[in-house]
Amino acid sequence: MERIVINASPLILFCKTDLEFMLRALFSAVVIPTGVMEEIAAYEQDGVAQQVRACKEFSQELAPVVPLVQGWDLGKGETEVISFAYHNREHIAVLDDAAAKACCRVLGLKSLGTGSILILAKQQGLIPSVREALMLLRKQGMWISDPVVRLLCAKAGETS
Repeated sequence: MERIVINASPLILFCKTDLEFMLRALFSAVVIPTGVMEEIAAYEQDGVAQQVRACKEFSQELAPVVPLVQGWDLGKGETEVISFAYHNREHIAVLDDAAAKACCRVLGLKSLGTGSILILAKQQGLIPSVREALMLLRKQGMWISDPVVRLLCAKAGETS
C-alpha cells in the first residue's frame, strides 16, 4: 500500500462527505503537514479539524519548505505537501490544484487528485459509484467541470 501526504481541500471534502474512510483503506499512511492542519483548523466551526484530529491513522508532520517549491508561489498547504513529498519520496502528494500538480511533475514527484482516489476506491469496492461520490463532493463545494466528471466516470467504467 502506498503512503500519501494530503492537502486541505481533498481532506476537507472527504471529511464533509464521510468519505475519509477511503484514505485509511487505500493507503498505509496519511500525512497531514502542519500548515495544512492550520488551514483546516481555521474553519473549526465545520467540525472537520476535530474529525481529522480524532482519526488516529492520520499523522501530522512538519514539512520543511523546499526553496524550489517555494518559488512556484503556491498556497501554504500545497507548498508543504509538495515539500514533504520531495523529502519523503515514498509519499504521493494528494492535491487538486493544477499549478501544484505541474510542480510535482517538474520535480519528478508522484501525485494524485481527488478524482483518482475515487477511481481507486471504486476499483477496491469501497464505493459503488464515482459519479455519486463526485456529486456529493460537488454539493460540499468542490468545483469540478462536467467534462472532468465525464472523464473520471469513463475511467472508472461508468457510462452516462
